Amino acid sequence: MAGNVNFRKPPIKEALLDIRVNLPEDTETKNLLDFYNKVKRDFPNKQTKVESTISFQLQLKEKKPSVSSKSKPIGYLFKSEDNSRIVQARLDGFTYNMLQPYKGWKSFRNSAQGLWNLYEKMFKPVSLTRIALRYINLIEIPSPFNDFKEYFLTAPEIAPGLPQGLSDFLMRLVLPDPKSQAIAIINEGIDKTKLSPNLFPLILDIDVFKNLESVPTKSIDIWEEFEYLRKYKNDIFIKSLTDKAKKLFN
Repeated sequence: MAGNVNFRKPPIKEALLDIRVNLPEDTETKNLLDFYNKVKRDFPNKQTKVESTISFQLQLKEKKPSVSSKSKPIGYLFKSEDNSRIVQARLDGFTYNMLQPYKGWKSFRNSAQGLWNLYEKMFKPVSLTRIALRYINLIEIPSPFNDFKEYFLTAPEIAPGLPQGLSDFLMRLVLPDPKSQAIAIINEGIDKTKLSPNLFPLILDIDVFKNLESVPTKSIDIWEEFEYLRKYKNDIFIKSLTDKAKKLFN
């Protein structure tokens, strides 16, 4: 697998590290505000995260089903002053986001690890259920070009004989890794807000995760697991690109 992947101009728009947990049953959403008091100097902007559910019920004597919705707060997002970094403290886990400019894996991991250590110390998760890394890339391809595979080896194909122009598409692949039991979800599409005659802006969204079946928090080294997920993500990224595409980032 690919290890370190360093480009002078990485196409990363957003990187996300996520840890899902089971907290003690007596933990309430309001308790999560204690986390804010510890991080508000670096993450002053607070936003409530809400979970919504919609239910449908068929009534025998009525033609239309009844619809009801419920919303409840499950945690908070705390944002840096410039909104380039976000930390989430929720009843079901912890997430750290870094938007452009991405400062490299070491900086990203160390920041996430420090904030996770605080979350873990304050709320004492009973078990871990899932860990994930997600990288959203925006790759700006000069247009026009003759064939997707000039740049991407994982790409849609249009049947011969059909018009070969493409103004929009969405492709989703799910790739299991038998060695680690990790799973990668790859989404490709177009950022139509940036599409122009001279530019084809392709989104390459790589989400790698591992379900942990509610293992005790101290029973595994999650940062070692994250290193493997990162290598898996890098492997997918590098092997999906041609040398011509890689030159766009140097």
